[in-house]
Amino acid sequence: MLGMGTISLRNKGEMYKWVTRGRVASQIGLALMWPWLGPVKRVQAQIAVDRIADQYQRLRSRKPRYDPTLIAHEDSDGTDDSCLARAWAAGFLDGEGYFGNPRQHVRKDGSIALRVRASATQHGEVGVPADVLMRMHKILGGRIERHGQPDDFKWVVEGSLNVRRVLEEVRPWLGHIKVAQGENALAAAAAIRIRGDSERCVRGHLYDGVRVEADGTVRQTCSACARITERERRMRTGSKPRRVRSPSGDPSRVYAYS
Repeated sequence: MLGMGTISLRNKGEMYKWVTRGRVASQIGLALMWPWLGPVKRVQAQIAVDRIADQYQRLRSRKPRYDPTLIAHEDSDGTDDSCLARAWAAGFLDGEGYFGNPRQHVRKDGSIALRVRASATQHGEVGVPADVLMRMHKILGGRIERHGQPDDFKWVVEGSLNVRRVLEEVRPWLGHIKVAQGENALAAAAAIRIRGDSERCVRGHLYDGVRVEADGTVRQTCSACARITERERRMRTGSKPRRVRSPSGDPSRVYAYS
């Protein structure tokens, strides 16, 4: 911001605040930010500027008390528009964003899985997402959904792969606190991640079959899981479990209930 403004502690030392004061510094600051401000903040800024202008029309004009000494920006390194867009997204996430594990669910094997999410909320017009959320969606993907009140919407990215991608795209400009929140959320989800992989199913069984779908997709299958699913279906309908002649020694593969 060309060296303008001051940074001070707020909230009993738990938060810092940057602020510009005075007619000259504040208007220069607004001019620098204006291309990236959303419509809500532009309206707020214009109201403040108009109040100051009206004040000087009614009162005798005087020289500004504070004339800031400006520090020139470093020479541009040819940063492209996509880089600037990601830098803006990082700034928005720093102020309004969330990285965390909002909820959990029970997997098929009974273990607990954590969901990992990156999101940001913003008020706009009733039924219309705020412009800044649409900009986030264009830059980083994800989805936009209703959040609470009719004029409140949320930009959301979920899943470890998607959240990791977002974190890496904005990392060069993201503050260390938000980076730590993102890394902690990903680590928590990974610590109890689902066990399924290229060799084992979600319950931990080795795949023992292959199925070719109508569209040509090849899928590995697990007979043990198929038996468990069938057993649960028969129990729901009140049917007796089937019995096999040679029971398996693997408890997870035993078909009949005792």
